[in-house]
Amino acid sequence: MGDIKGQKNLERKLNNISDLTGTIEAAMRKEIRRVRNAAVAMCPANHGELRHSIRTDVTTENDAVIGICYTNNQYAAYVEFGTGPKGAANHSGISPNVHPTYVQKGWWFPGKGIPPADADRYHWPKIETEEGTPLYFTSGQAAQPFMYPALTSNEQIIKDNIAKAVQRKIKEGVNK
Repeated sequence: MGDIKGQKNLERKLNNISDLTGTIEAAMRKEIRRVRNAAVAMCPANHGELRHSIRTDVTTENDAVIGICYTNNQYAAYVEFGTGPKGAANHSGISPNVHPTYVQKGWWFPGKGIPPADADRYHWPKIETEEGTPLYFTSGQAAQPFMYPALTSNEQIIKDNIAKAVQRKIKEGVNK
C-alpha cells in the first residue's frame, strides 16, 4: 500500500503541535501573575504584610496545567471572608462556593504588641487587666474580598489569552 500524498508533511506538522503543555504552562504563568497583581491591588493594607504574602504557582498534573494564586498569611481568610457579627452581616463579594460560619458575639482579645494607632483606627474599646495588659473589644470585621474578585474579574481575559497562545503555537507548528 502506498503513502497518501502529503502524509509525511502532515505527520511532521502534527508532531510540531503534539505537545502544547509548555505553551499552556507559559501562558498560565503570565495569567496567574495577572490574578496576583489584581489581588495585590485589591488587598486592604495597614502595613503591607498581607499584600506582600500573595504568591503564585503553576504545576502540571495528569496533563492539566494548574495555576494557583495564594497566600499563607495567617489572617488572610479573616480579611477575605470577614469575622464575627460584622462579617456575618457584610460578606458580599466572597466566593459563592464558600460558606463561612461566623461567631455571633463580639469578643475581647489581648492587645499587647498592637500599635495604639491601629487600635485607634478601628475604634476598639480598651480595658486593662490588673497586670496592665491591654484588652480590646471587637465585633469582627466585614469581608474585604481580594482573592476571589481578582480571579473572577480577570476570568474571561485569562481564557482568551491562553486560547490565543495555543492558537499561535498551532499556527507556528502548521507553518513550519
